[in-house]
Amino acid sequence: MTRHDSGYAATIPVQSRRSTFGLSMVLAGVPICVSGMMVGGALANGLSMLESIKAALLGSLLLTIYASLVGSIGAKTGMTTTTLLREVFGSHGSKLLALVLAVCLCGWYAVQVDFFGQTISHLFPNGGLLVSPKVASLWGGLLMMTSALFGYRGLAALSILAIPLITILASYGLYESIKTDIWTVAPSLPQSFGNAVSLVVGSFAIGATVNADITRYARGIRASVVATSIGFFAANVFILVCGAASTLATGSSDLIAGMVAIGLGSAALCVLILGQWTTNDNNLYYATTNISEAFPALPKGVLVGVFGLTATLLGVAGVTSAFVPFLVWLGFLIPPIGGIMITHYLVLGRKCSGSQKARAACAFVAWISGSLAGAYSNFGIPALNSVLVAMAIFAVLACTNRRHNSMS
Repeated sequence: MTRHDSGYAATIPVQSRRSTFGLSMVLAGVPICVSGMMVGGALANGLSMLESIKAALLGSLLLTIYASLVGSIGAKTGMTTTTLLREVFGSHGSKLLALVLAVCLCGWYAVQVDFFGQTISHLFPNGGLLVSPKVASLWGGLLMMTSALFGYRGLAALSILAIPLITILASYGLYESIKTDIWTVAPSLPQSFGNAVSLVVGSFAIGATVNADITRYARGIRASVVATSIGFFAANVFILVCGAASTLATGSSDLIAGMVAIGLGSAALCVLILGQWTTNDNNLYYATTNISEAFPALPKGVLVGVFGLTATLLGVAGVTSAFVPFLVWLGFLIPPIGGIMITHYLVLGRKCSGSQKARAACAFVAWISGSLAGAYSNFGIPALNSVLVAMAIFAVLACTNRRHNSMS
């Protein structure tokens, strides 16, 4: 059964695929937000401007390669992430992972809502109850739910309108920032280059892992790779560099204060609303798409309402204090899932013989091992380590299982 008109289809037929331009705008809308700028600010707090740019480039390149591989599976099959995971992790396992991904995405939604309320209040300090942090978080979170109700069409329509405007405004802020002496500022909280790259990867690891939910609308693998590169590399590097430059130019990690300080003023409000909206409608779309496939009896509107309202209330409660640890945690836990998908569909060519239960066991062992490897490795780039370990262990276990079955 297909339900492609609502954007929640298990399989998107070729005749229902969308343009590469629209796909690119949707994926560019994922990283372009205030939290993306804050990740850039976190880089600048721990590295010099030049090193921050290098970390942004390397981290975004790793994200793009990873997301392109996952996305190519979606483009080839037309299937959602949960449907693809079902073949690897089994029916019950894919439902568990759908819940894990949905919870993480709702956590992102809540973080964005919290940022929204705080920055609206900062822009209008004497604006009264409506723009107080918690009230602004509430109406902002409810506003961001609306476009997700229309599935892919809602995402594309908003992104095509918002991304060009955000790019122009953020480019002006970047121009004003680099006119100051940002190249010689020493980091206030030095960190290793590897951890900085992991922070970049963790910031959109979950979006890259569920990239198939969007690229299943691509008209081919090439279109999927082009759109993914625009979103996860070009747009992500751009917003990270904007955040780093603004932080160093103003000496403040408060990005909205920085935007006001360099002359954006009320235009910062447009960046805030549009940027948060294009990111959060993706978060909610990804979350409800995967839950809808795992639990098909649940109506789309109910899922959007339940997940959107829950995440909004979490944002109203205030969750930004856990922002950076949350990103680091995602960088260890989520990427191994995509690594296992890549190994199964692209490396092994789905040639894992044996029972579904045995394959699922191999996948879960690989997932846990990869996550632990990322969390406890003290060399290289931990997020990359987690993916490579998960891929290697799954490949070995799957091939061993296949050899054992062929001999028995």
